Amino acid sequence: MTRRRISILLCCLIVNANGFRAAAYIKIKEIKIRGYVTAINSPTSFEIEDYRITRDEKVELDFENQSKDINFHIEDLRIGTELEIKGDFDEEKGEFKAKKMKIDLEQFKSLKQTAILSRFSEGIEKTEQGWTGLFFADGRRIKIRPTTQLLFRLNKSEKKDAEKRTKENKNKQKEDSSEWRIARPQSNHCL
Repeated sequence: MTRRRISILLCCLIVNANGFRAAAYIKIKEIKIRGYVTAINSPTSFEIEDYRITRDEKVELDFENQSKDINFHIEDLRIGTELEIKGDFDEEKGEFKAKKMKIDLEQFKSLKQTAILSRFSEGIEKTEQGWTGLFFADGRRIKIRPTTQLLFRLNKSEKKDAEKRTKENKNKQKEDSSEWRIARPQSNHCL
């Protein structure tokens, strides 16, 4: 009987030892990665290269190059945003739970720049509020909102055409105003 108890006890120890090895094999490491967002799966899940990253409301946000002109909200996270993330990586599941996200706000800075469009912009439409849409120029994503100010520089031939039209419009206005004076009654009496 004692032999039977000893063999059962040994079996239990072996099973427990294997269980401890399996538990030791499932590692969750704290790591830091830096890269560009390559996919957005949901408001709380995104990918950077091969890492599937999840975050919750407790994630600590750290900003570099802050200024009063740049307002960043976590919802502004887009494909192409550069991030540095610290968190727990579960090797078995391939999941990365973000604890701290460092974001350089310089990438969200408004630019005053001349861009050359090589083809007609697609995705721009006029709404009741104004022009809206998104297009790419000089390797940058440009979001157009009704408050966006766009300035166009005319080339030489366009300038000549514009000056010619301006002169024609002035002449036409002079003609219209002279006709108006002729058609206007001479007396100031009310009818």
